[in-house]
Amino acid sequence: MIVGLAAAAVAAGLAARGGGPDDAAVRSAPTTTVCSPGDAPCSTGRDGRGPGDVPHTGGARTTTTADRAPRAAADDDSVGTPADAGQSGDTGATPTTLASAPARTLGSVSVNGPDGSPCPGASTCTSLTVRCAGSADAADAVIAQRPALGAPLGMVVLLSGELGTDWWTSGGPGAELLTQLAGDHLATVQVRWTNGWLTAATGEPAGPASLACRPATILQWIHDALYAPLDISGDISGGVSCGFCVTGNSGGASAAIYATSLYPLRGVDAVIASSGPTLSALADGCLHAAGREDLWYEDSAALTVDRSYGFPDGGPCLAHDGAFALAWDRDQVDATTAGPVAADRVLVILGLRDQTSAPAHATAYLAWSGAPVERIADMEHTIQLSPAGLRALRAALTS
Repeated sequence: MIVGLAAAAVAAGLAARGGGPDDAAVRSAPTTTVCSPGDAPCSTGRDGRGPGDVPHTGGARTTTTADRAPRAAADDDSVGTPADAGQSGDTGATPTTLASAPARTLGSVSVNGPDGSPCPGASTCTSLTVRCAGSADAADAVIAQRPALGAPLGMVVLLSGELGTDWWTSGGPGAELLTQLAGDHLATVQVRWTNGWLTAATGEPAGPASLACRPATILQWIHDALYAPLDISGDISGGVSCGFCVTGNSGGASAAIYATSLYPLRGVDAVIASSGPTLSALADGCLHAAGREDLWYEDSAALTVDRSYGFPDGGPCLAHDGAFALAWDRDQVDATTAGPVAADRVLVILGLRDQTSAPAHATAYLAWSGAPVERIADMEHTIQLSPAGLRALRAALTS
């Protein structure tokens, strides 16, 4: 019954808007305050490997460059102002279509204080709440801050896979990478979402592009509240390429790419995506069309897509419902509405032993974006479990 109600809500919303999923009508969110910094406890090779491939040599990476806005001053505690959102239903307001929607804006962050749940080693955990105009529900998150050893030369934010409800270091040797990065004079911040950044309210047809306001907002807050006060020169020395860098695996790669290509983030120096982004070619992944088997989403991935449209127990993606193809096409990370990644450098790392649909979806993004890619022979889907993948990631962050 829940799925039926959600389906009706989505169908009605799409009919009213001509199919645009990411400008979904929302309920008004309460006004929130944004914590100030003091409040926080704080190429393209063409040798047959794929579009933009670069060999795994361990040397310097060829990168793409995009213009980006100047980094915010350290005392600027604004993360962005939620856009005024038209409401549907009993308000009588008419939702906008995707084509007429205003530029995406960031939400707001409230700091709730120290978090009492288990925190990764050598880290300090803080509870946050993120509110965005594109979703009725606020999203709770916890960040784990680990300082650099000695004078910091940069900061790396790590986003975990699927819904982002685990620490990036959970269940594998990835924690050793954070120890190494600390020795490389890089502070790290892991982000863990309580209910997932891709979870919409039941019956709310938000979609992943709209929900990506959540990781975009928290990334900007981390930059402004935690990184900017370090007052690190833009001319990074000591062989460290960060800066303010963001990396994510699988669904975390999608969060990083969505956030930096759809939202007005300031000050991101590099985006390193591993085993993703997985939310490109959404329609191909959901529809299971013959001849595109490499793109077929597994049931768990289809459920994640459905949750972003307000179907908590499965919906059109799991059912391969072609009526939603327009929504998926407009919401995928490689949609024509997405701009270039707002960072000086972007790299995609893929494992040749990855048996999921992630490499095919990442390759669709590579073909659209022209981003460089490094393929690791001895790496499966989870980079945290691959010594070779972790070495490549460290090299990308420090060389």
